[in-house]
Amino acid sequence: MVEAPSERLAAVYQLYVAGTNQLYPTEQLPVVRGLNGETAYADDIEIDLGNRRMPLEVHTIPVFDRVGQVLYSINAFQDITERRQAEQLRANYERELEQRVAEQTASLAQGEMTRQALISTIPDLLMRVNRQGRVLEIYNQEAVHWLGKESNFYQQVIYDSLPADIAAERKRCIETALATGTTQRQEYEFSVDGQIYWEEARIVPVTQDEVLVVVRDISERRKIDRLKDEFIAIVSHELRTPLTAIRGALGILDAGVLSDRPEKAQHMLQMSLFNTERLIRLVNDILDLERLASGKVELVKEPRPAIELMQLARDGVEAIALEANITLHLAPLTATVWAAPDAIVQALTNLLSNAIKFSAPGSAVWLTAEIWGGDRPDHPDHPDHPDHPDHPGSKVAPGPNHPHRRPIPSQPHILFSVVDQGRGIPADRLESIFERFQQVDVSDSRQKGGTGLGLAICKSIIEQHGGDIWAESGLGKGSWFYFTLPIEPV
Repeated sequence: MVEAPSERLAAVYQLYVAGTNQLYPTEQLPVVRGLNGETAYADDIEIDLGNRRMPLEVHTIPVFDRVGQVLYSINAFQDITERRQAEQLRANYERELEQRVAEQTASLAQGEMTRQALISTIPDLLMRVNRQGRVLEIYNQEAVHWLGKESNFYQQVIYDSLPADIAAERKRCIETALATGTTQRQEYEFSVDGQIYWEEARIVPVTQDEVLVVVRDISERRKIDRLKDEFIAIVSHELRTPLTAIRGALGILDAGVLSDRPEKAQHMLQMSLFNTERLIRLVNDILDLERLASGKVELVKEPRPAIELMQLARDGVEAIALEANITLHLAPLTATVWAAPDAIVQALTNLLSNAIKFSAPGSAVWLTAEIWGGDRPDHPDHPDHPDHPDHPGSKVAPGPNHPHRRPIPSQPHILFSVVDQGRGIPADRLESIFERFQQVDVSDSRQKGGTGLGLAICKSIIEQHGGDIWAESGLGKGSWFYFTLPIEPV
């Protein structure tokens, strides 16, 4: 073997590992390896020229004699400065490109998260559907249970999941949207377990062959529309009836037909006055509810004896109770209550008027109050006090049973109740009757009069006092209306 160069070869020629200040290992130099009989290659060598370093690419081929001994090596050295610069530029470009891709990916991911968050706030089911009705993508499928079913329609043809009439209309809407480029709208009703629901589908063209189908549950909107129509019918009836009576009575008086019958003329005037007051009550109910709902009415509260408010309400309905042959019972309460007197009298009057209106002649209506909640056994209105009607040793006649099942509050309240012996209220209407324009039966407004606003007004008044109002009833067993008021300011 030919003698190898000395170990100081790299130092003598200032050969370095590319990109470092480390001398290139002598035994790894292609020249040395070539003299050792290897064909060698390296492109990670830099030579120090004093003012700069030159990157080199070195190829080495050994030359042997006849017996296989290395005679010498052929070495090719190439300056690869331009290549290294090009590689550096490419590396920088790739690094910058990777950074931009990472930034764009993060931006897209953030955008997708934002999109999903926005979609999740929309109370709609969104589906991307092709011309054939096949569902290509579903968004926010938890928003609604389309047609009462789970919204798992991916890769299904939506027409197969719809009743024939709805499917035919849906297909027509999709074809029209794609043909005209305009949004189409479809409303339909369906029944789930006997309950009627309404949905609205909007079909929005997004490409030449795809649409976005947006499905929304509009059952509540339909309910409001129905209530509005019923309210208009009720108010129309309530306005038309007294106005017709007033016009007729005044027409007779104006014609002088009753000039020689003063008693009959007086009756006509009284009838006109009664119907005028009926109109005033209607207008006042509507205005009161709007003022209470808008918060424009400030209820000025003060401590007042509960019995005083109860007596005022009773006095206000005594005449109509007498006319309807209804007996009124009042259970007095000496405790004071924190309330706006006029508002509470109005609420009590509304409840008593309703109880009288829907009670049979010869029956009774009770207005009672009691201490409820807290710990006040020393008070004569507390059930544990000897003078309370419910106390075993009491000689006071008890009123009707109170079946209320609300949790007893920790702080003392006054519990007012209005009880009748009427026909009762269906269990599924006990909550909704406190909403605007609600009647147990729309025909009630025809037979009994009223707009369905009275209980909504009561609810607004009681809630603004920090109290609670509810009803309990049984068909054919009468109704119990309760509300609570705090004894002390809240």
